[in-house]
Amino acid sequence: FQAEDGIRDLVRSRGLGDVYKRQTINSFSGGTEVTNCNRRTIASFERMCFEVKNPGGENPHYELTYHEKRRPITVFSKTFDDVSNPKNNFAAVMTCTNADENCPIISGAEKRISLPFEDPKIYDNSNQESEKYDKRSMQIASEMKYIFNARLH
Repeated sequence: FQAEDGIRDLVRSRGLGDVYKRQTINSFSGGTEVTNCNRRTIASFERMCFEVKNPGGENPHYELTYHEKRRPITVFSKTFDDVSNPKNNFAAVMTCTNADENCPIISGAEKRISLPFEDPKIYDNSNQESEKYDKRSMQIASEMKYIFNARLH
C-alpha cells in the first residue's frame, strides 16, 4: 500500500499488518511535494502511545515504535515517486481531498483507492486541534482496517 500524503496511513497500515499476521504487507507513503511531517500528526501518535524519536533537521526522519519487538517505522516527508517507494505491484490509497485532482494516475499502482478526508489543519492553533488530529487519525485507521479486512478475506 502506498498512501498519498499519508504518514498516518503508513503507520496505521504497518500496525494493521501485524494485527493480521501478514509478513507480505508493506506500507509506504508519499505526497505531491516534500515539506516535513506535520508536528501535530507526530504529537497525535505520541498521544496514542507511540514512542517517537526525532533526530531533528529540516525534514527529520522520525522513528515511531509501537511495540518493543517490532522495528521502528521511519516516517519523513517525500513524494509518492520517491526512490524508497515501490514502482509497481502496489495499491495507492489516496486520503487527501485534493488527491483526485492532483494525482489522477499513480504509475505502477495495481489499484487506486480514494478515501478523501478533510485535512485537520483547519483546526491548527485552536482549542480543538489535538482532538481533531486524533479523531482524523482514528478515522483513517478505521478505514484502513476495512480495506485490509476486505483485501485479506
